[in-house]
Amino acid sequence: MKRLYLRIYFTFILILILFGVLASVTWYLLPEDKGHKPLFDGFGIVLNKILPKQGSSKKELQKALEQLNKAIPGQLSLRSKNGQLLAAVGRPLRPPHPGRKNSGWLHSKGRGPAWAIHLADGRWLMVKPKHDSSRPFGFLATLALLAGLLAIGVYPLAKGLTGRLERLKNQVNRLGAGELSTRVLVEGKDEVAELAISFNQAAKKIEKLVGSHKSLLASVSHELRTPLTRIRMGIELLNNDERRDLCDRMSKDVLELDDLIGELLLASRLDTLNRLENSEEVDLLALLAEEAVVVGAEVEGESVLVWGDKRLLRRLIRNLLENARRYGGDGGIETSVIPVAKFAKLIVSDHGDGIPQDEVEHIFKPYYKPIGVKDSGYGGVGLGLSLVKQIANHHGGDAAYFKQDDGGSTFEVTIALNTKRA
Repeated sequence: MKRLYLRIYFTFILILILFGVLASVTWYLLPEDKGHKPLFDGFGIVLNKILPKQGSSKKELQKALEQLNKAIPGQLSLRSKNGQLLAAVGRPLRPPHPGRKNSGWLHSKGRGPAWAIHLADGRWLMVKPKHDSSRPFGFLATLALLAGLLAIGVYPLAKGLTGRLERLKNQVNRLGAGELSTRVLVEGKDEVAELAISFNQAAKKIEKLVGSHKSLLASVSHELRTPLTRIRMGIELLNNDERRDLCDRMSKDVLELDDLIGELLLASRLDTLNRLENSEEVDLLALLAEEAVVVGAEVEGESVLVWGDKRLLRRLIRNLLENARRYGGDGGIETSVIPVAKFAKLIVSDHGDGIPQDEVEHIFKPYYKPIGVKDSGYGGVGLGLSLVKQIANHHGGDAAYFKQDDGGSTFEVTIALNTKRA
């Protein structure tokens, strides 16, 4: 059983049932209460004088028992010393256990208590008073009703106790999903409340630590732009026919480093972005067509309007197309935009070697590059697909990868419409 409140609830019910069983067993096994012995002995002396003497005919005994029944309504049974039935009014009551010598309670079936009264001459008078029919429940039924009411009453108690743990679990999941500002409402003053306080303190420290890390990364990335600019200018001044190859390699390295810094800055900004800074209506198919011209990709589909940051969406499309150009081989790139329910689906397919199945779950992680996948020669820093997923998430969608039967790759990105189609 996975739910804690159900485990607590059913544990209480089990304890309740066990208590009822033990109480019933104890009722049958406990020795008789000696405190009522003088009272029962007195009844025995009086009844012994009222009832016909031992050896009287059954007719006399029956008549006397019927007369007694007027004073004591209910079931009456007169038995001999050895338990033989001598007379009875109503259904005969069972005799006392062999060897019993004292008057007292008699365990009987059905509603209401019964007594066994030991007469002075050794006979036994079994008495079970008439049950009050105005009472709707017997003892066991009343006990069962109380148990049912307790079971119903304890359910919200168990649910309320674990409800705070359930809310704490939900907040932990939100924190794990990247919502670092998540906090838990502290309820009560018990151990669960202390756990909530500890969670809030830990979440605050994590948020501060991650924030400091992102600020440092963004600051360093920004500061690197200045020396890169100076290096680029120096390469242009040194550029001559004799060292053309060296200058070209240095320029390519500087360009790749500049791309890395740009992607680091964008990734840091997206991490701290709670909502889009700029939103407008964007024709996703038109935007795709503009970027597809650069890499010579085929475009098809229908015009779909989405509401989002046009610059970020352009970056998303560009990263997908560059990724396809880098790893897609010479088979060409196919792209399309189609509306699906409340989303616009952007599809980019290539005919490369694909990504090994055991590495698929990592491709959207930062700085990841598939092992053994051939690169066309254009360098990359491993942030392209990570940015694609981040941008899609900020637009109410997601990104996914599918390997084609022929070995090629297909990336599908969903963007929430939030507006009418064109």
